Amino acid sequence: MKKLIILLVLTTTNSFTQDLSSAMTFNVRYATAKDGINQWENRKKDVLNLLKNYSPDIVGFQEMLKSQLEFIDENLNKYHYVGVAREDGKSKGEFSPIFFNTKKYKIIENGTFWLSKTPDVPSMGWDAAHKRVCTYVKLVNLKKNNFLWVFNTHFDHLGKEARINSSKLLISQIEKLLDLDKEKIILMGDFNSLPNSEPIKIIMNKLEDGMMNSKNKFKGELSTFNGFEVNKKNDGKRIDYIFSKNLKIDSYNHLYDKRQNSLYVSDHFPVLISFKE
Repeated sequence: MKKLIILLVLTTTNSFTQDLSSAMTFNVRYATAKDGINQWENRKKDVLNLLKNYSPDIVGFQEMLKSQLEFIDENLNKYHYVGVAREDGKSKGEFSPIFFNTKKYKIIENGTFWLSKTPDVPSMGWDAAHKRVCTYVKLVNLKKNNFLWVFNTHFDHLGKEARINSSKLLISQIEKLLDLDKEKIILMGDFNSLPNSEPIKIIMNKLEDGMMNSKNKFKGELSTFNGFEVNKKNDGKRIDYIFSKNLKIDSYNHLYDKRQNSLYVSDHFPVLISFKE
């Protein structure tokens, strides 16, 4: 009888684990020679290895230049991506693309809007230092035949007014596209905002913080920014998030993986969740 109970528990646990999906937000730091030993050419293979090791079903990247996007796209076999560059809506400047596992999901629709008063065209918003975008995609799970909306963004690092208005615009655009009371959604990215700040409060008025809503309690350090400083992970600077609605979050983690030379793979820690659709 005991063997039967143990077998049933193991079978149920394994079935639940296999039923989980995963999503990651990852600011990879744009490619610049100014970073010296931490420049993209010295760490791009480590970024790729991290992605292959964790194999997230969905990834939202920030600060990707065209060359970085092409490298990841060429070397991740089972993925497809959506997204355009922020400067011209084509290939100039940084991308905030969404990659997804094509063996698990199929695109229903996708798009990009700018965090500004004119979201349909490349434009600067309020007091921002740069043009900022939000990339989105509606996916269908090929096995379950249900839908999942994914939004990925990168808020301005200097403009306080821009960050507040970006949150308001983001929620407004989301509510135009879907029914938040019924449809499944993930919103992820680098929000350049601390947990108690106004931009995050605006978002959490409509969505849930995956860290707070996770079935398995978060056990890592709060900070998601390290500035390439080794062992800097406990200053509390949490600016990268994954929010959701109508999903069961199983786990929420910050990833502290290092390269072979013991340096971090980026100046931000990736954030990874597992969830049940």
